Amino acid sequence: MSWDDGKHAKVKKVQLTFDDVIRSIEVEYEGTNLKSQRRGTVGTRSDGFTLSTDEYITSVSGYYKTTFSGDHITALTFKTNKKTYGPYGNKTQNYFSADAPKDSQIAGFLGTSGNALSSLDVHFAPIPTPGSIKPQPGGSGTGGGGSKPGGSGNESGGSLLKLHVSLKAIK
Repeated sequence: MSWDDGKHAKVKKVQLTFDDVIRSIEVEYEGTNLKSQRRGTVGTRSDGFTLSTDEYITSVSGYYKTTFSGDHITALTFKTNKKTYGPYGNKTQNYFSADAPKDSQIAGFLGTSGNALSSLDVHFAPIPTPGSIKPQPGGSGTGGGGSKPGGSGNESGGSLLKLHVSLKAIK
């Protein structure tokens, strides 16, 4: 199932469930009262992190494996301007990463999931200035986008950048 949490001012909290693969991701964003739905199913282990107000995600990396049922992300690591969270899950042989451009942050996630997380893409946004994030009425992040093999690269969207990081595109 494809999903897209949309573009937000800043990631506030990330919660993962996992076992031999990343089973689900759930993200809470600054500037909205709602968090994303759980993307995927429940794993046997749960972990996550909450960012401080002046902390933002600069990089996401991980590992995946290919099985008879397709690609499955097995580990994720999130780097911020202050520290590294993870790795969550199990490192396997296929590595991938997405780094925010200079003066930008990772400000939203999209991807595909079923019984596990199959792909994870990111939205980039400028780093917000202190006090610039105002609460907004928010949706639940139920958009229908998602990753496509051979993603479309960088696209401008107002002051927000979007990069598709498709597992198939980086093999």
